[in-house]
Amino acid sequence: MIDGALPRWTRVAFLLTALGVHAVSILFVLIGADGRIRTSADSQETEHLWRTWVPVLAGTSAVLLLPRRVTGDDLRRPETTPKAVWALGVQALVLVVCALAFVALLLAAGPAEPVYTVGKLLLLLVLPLALWRFTGFGREAGARAALRAVERPRARVAPLVAVAVWTAATLAIASTDHGFGYPAEFDPVTLVAIIVIGFLINAVLEELFYRRWAQTRFEVLVGPVGAILWASILWALWHVAIQGTGDLLTDIARVVANQGVTGIFLGLLWWRYRAMWPLLVVHGLVNAVPLFHIG
Repeated sequence: MIDGALPRWTRVAFLLTALGVHAVSILFVLIGADGRIRTSADSQETEHLWRTWVPVLAGTSAVLLLPRRVTGDDLRRPETTPKAVWALGVQALVLVVCALAFVALLLAAGPAEPVYTVGKLLLLLVLPLALWRFTGFGREAGARAALRAVERPRARVAPLVAVAVWTAATLAIASTDHGFGYPAEFDPVTLVAIIVIGFLINAVLEELFYRRWAQTRFEVLVGPVGAILWASILWALWHVAIQGTGDLLTDIARVVANQGVTGIFLGLLWWRYRAMWPLLVVHGLVNAVPLFHIG
């Protein structure tokens, strides 16, 4: 497992803080909210956490149990110079600020269009790309080398089993009390457009930002476990704006216990396999399955 470039005490602090956020959120929901969360921005109904957790546990078990050839490169910490660590730290900080700014924008202005799409494109795509393109932090050779050291491809086909296990569990649970059917409020063309546009704006852009960009940089700095946990928290937070009830602490706990746990699975897929397609399949299905629920 690749170690982080920051001092040990810093990595431990980041790891323990992330573990604390997840643990406190889960306990808060289990005890204070009867273990119930909102799973869709389109419905006020709540569901029990197990509906999210069972597929995640199934998929995670598949990832961890499937054999994978481990090379020396997987175990060796990437070489980093102080200048590279500084550049990656600035990049990571900018990504965190952009992620939190997106949350603040949606909470202040609301998640309605065009605020949602314009804000997401600006803060999660345009500004980070501008950083890499126009500043020395994005062009620092040592930082690029460190990122390449943890971004080398690891698998192409192996994730298929883990994704299939997660998908089967998700569809089985979703069909237990809803069944599947065509949403009557949409004609076929509108439904396809919603799915495709939603996939690009949500699945593709979010996985690019939170996993490929943020988590990868976190991995170099604090190691994979802390990186996966923190990327999942950042990703979960913006959902407060679309699934919140107005009680901020409860809303944060619920999204961390729901999307945050799913984010751990997504982060594990990215760290383990370094392929985007498993993330996009899982994220796309998370968003698409609720569209086909019927009573």
